[in-house]
Amino acid sequence: MISKTKYPVTEKEIAALFKKAGFSEISDIEPLGDGEYNAVFSVKADEKSYALKIAPSPDCEVLAYEKGMMKSEIYWYEQIHSKTDINVPEVIFSDFSRDIIETDWFIMEKINGKSLSHCKLQKAEKEESEKAVIDMAAAMHNICGTEFGYPEGEKFSSWYEALKHIINNLIGDCEKKGFKCKNGERMLKALEKHKEVFKSAECNMVNFDLHTGNIIYDPESKEKYCLIDLERGLWGDRIIEFVNLDFINPIEKKTKILEYYNSVADKKIIVDKSIKLRYAMGQALLGLIMETEKYYRYTRLNFGWWRNIGACVFLFKSAFGVLENE
Repeated sequence: MISKTKYPVTEKEIAALFKKAGFSEISDIEPLGDGEYNAVFSVKADEKSYALKIAPSPDCEVLAYEKGMMKSEIYWYEQIHSKTDINVPEVIFSDFSRDIIETDWFIMEKINGKSLSHCKLQKAEKEESEKAVIDMAAAMHNICGTEFGYPEGEKFSSWYEALKHIINNLIGDCEKKGFKCKNGERMLKALEKHKEVFKSAECNMVNFDLHTGNIIYDPESKEKYCLIDLERGLWGDRIIEFVNLDFINPIEKKTKILEYYNSVADKKIIVDKSIKLRYAMGQALLGLIMETEKYYRYTRLNFGWWRNIGACVFLFKSAFGVLENE
């Protein structure tokens, strides 16, 4: 998708990157994937295909939490490789020196298959894939942290403090573009109202971008599913993960998802008032991110601008219906 953040790179520069990584024969350079932040390419090098990921330019305006996000992605790949059995790509080479191009980049193995969001599945296959996604969530949530926040950002002793920092940063990001962030201010009020609830959340790895667009499916492979694009992961409250696991329904109506999650997770989730509030704050957080990022990525002529507006209307209505009335 078109996005202001994608780094403009030439094929000559891409060839130079691969040569620095130790490859010699470079060909078949093509844009890859549906991502909206990094520039991603499929590249054939020494008779094998790889994926090249290039971060936005250092002078490109990005959200506060997105700074250093490529290092975060590699960090989460390492965490998942070492602490779970989730299938993720192997990072072949990474470089943050900015000596060839003016930004960060890395090369990883290219995974065969198609994004789950582009697959037409039979009923049994669909049910299997839904369970596979929940398995991934439960496995990531078993990775426990000691401080809350983004890997490359400031860390906090509680989810309440981390949320306050993240929300204030997003409000600041919005104001830099000349827009007043009323929804962010409403979130801060709700955060203070339910302070003790958010202070009680445990610290786990949260993907917070876990949807079918970020899972590669190959029914012919031994491992059918591969999780990609981990850069938005954070140390946070695992309840917010469920915002992307069935986008429409409130958490108390995600009965099928929760039933399966509780059968595979180390710690079960029993929905009560606290869980509803924590989930609603996850909805509001996703809404605030989408509301703010449209100013940094798109123009009013882009599909992404209007898609984000529509999603935000739904997310904020659902979230504040709980946060302000409980």
